[in-house]
Amino acid sequence: MDSMEGGSPISLKQNGSQSDERVSDAGKFNVLSYLKGACLLRMFESFVTTQMFQNGLRSFLTSHSYKVGSETDFWHALEEVGFADATEVTRPWTAQHGFPLIKIAEWKQVNETRVLFLTQEKFCANPRLNEDKRGLRGFRWSIPLEFITGREPKKVVSSVMMRERMLEVSIPVSFKGDWVKVSKLLQYYLPFMILIN
Repeated sequence: MDSMEGGSPISLKQNGSQSDERVSDAGKFNVLSYLKGACLLRMFESFVTTQMFQNGLRSFLTSHSYKVGSETDFWHALEEVGFADATEVTRPWTAQHGFPLIKIAEWKQVNETRVLFLTQEKFCANPRLNEDKRGLRGFRWSIPLEFITGREPKKVVSSVMMRERMLEVSIPVSFKGDWVKVSKLLQYYLPFMILIN
């Protein structure tokens, strides 16, 4: 459903309010919103470390006990414990519907470095919209990416935040035939896809 034209974001701007706070719309906040929200929290927990995430969550719950806390309050609590730009990084995930499609547009080997050229766009299940990109313009996410290689598959060799439509990443590899896995974070059921052209 979230990959269709009629998807809805996790949170919406409050109508008629000067505030940038977001509130749920009872008509659109559904099971998909909860599932996507859970994926989002798990993704960022794994990116910033469980300890930092738990410290931010503890700070948020302590400062908002017996009060109403907002999405922005939660991300600010994470910023206070070290997740720089949490509000800016997470806003695209909660404010727009759908999820990103990440493509490895091109790659090349330069000595002991694999250079990947990544692009992002909104994934859409409707093939007509995928062909006619007009309906998909304007979508952009901040996507935490981690890279592992065949030489040390349990060690993250590079970690980046993809904030723009295109990104060039250099990954150290031991030998020319070594494989590179884009995003160890996929094991946490991320709501995005990676394709190789």
